[in-house]
Amino acid sequence: DEPHDDSPAGFLMEVPRGSSCDVGMLHGPIHDSRKRCTLEFWFHVPAADEVVEEIILVRRCVCKTEEDLSKLCSSTHRENFVWELALLPSAELEFRTSGGTILNSSDSGDDEDFGGKSSDMMGDFGGDDESTTEMSAHGEIFWQRWNHVCLIFSSKNQETLTECSVTIMMKGLRVASTTARIIPPGLDEEKLEDSTAVDGALIDSVILFGLNPVGNLRITELRLWSCERNEDDIKMMMYEYLRAAETKKKFKVKIRSKNKGDTEKKKVKMEGSTLIAPPKYGKGRLAFPRS
Repeated sequence: DEPHDDSPAGFLMEVPRGSSCDVGMLHGPIHDSRKRCTLEFWFHVPAADEVVEEIILVRRCVCKTEEDLSKLCSSTHRENFVWELALLPSAELEFRTSGGTILNSSDSGDDEDFGGKSSDMMGDFGGDDESTTEMSAHGEIFWQRWNHVCLIFSSKNQETLTECSVTIMMKGLRVASTTARIIPPGLDEEKLEDSTAVDGALIDSVILFGLNPVGNLRITELRLWSCERNEDDIKMMMYEYLRAAETKKKFKVKIRSKNKGDTEKKKVKMEGSTLIAPPKYGKGRLAFPRS
């Protein structure tokens, strides 16, 4: 087996401090609405024998102005990382933070609510007859198949600024959770509870996807929500296209009538169209070809 080619590669998304994507962690009490976040996406990996080193599926790190982007996109460059999610050759996922927290997807801890093996965690992206006979072990991905992963962050009820609850979900099921410690790179210990200092340390950050890839690694349907999505929400929508999100036009959600006090059906109004509900299964459903 040959090691992966660690040439700089990956998808980069800028996350400047105070932007719409700067959510989930490291926010003080005046930014309470920014303290929750859900990040989800689908990924496809080749056969197990082709993955001999870990793949960084997603990583958030601070981007210094003078830093070379090619260096930033190297999986081994971790000087300024905040957190990351890695795919291990063992088929497990591992979440790590700058504060030393490590959470493995196969470690359910003492929480009895975590799902073990389940038919909801199996098969191809859209499902087929062959896939319904297979199940993955708890917290392990499928090789040569599409896998859905979701990270849920919340610092809303934490005692300190650097604490954040983290949950890993796979195919709509919770598999592992912990309270993580996240430290902004380069910030002195005595300034960790200083919101202004934390803001300065995170003035420019990025989220990177697909570092140290192998051939045929594919990532799609990246979704970032500024809330904690529950299992039902994720299961209902993870196979659906979000057509409204594909447009660049802003949209408004109308919940109450201006003339009546009663609640109307929720409508999403856009310029030139009105969306009443997400597409039903079979219409607008995600269906990707098998490898």
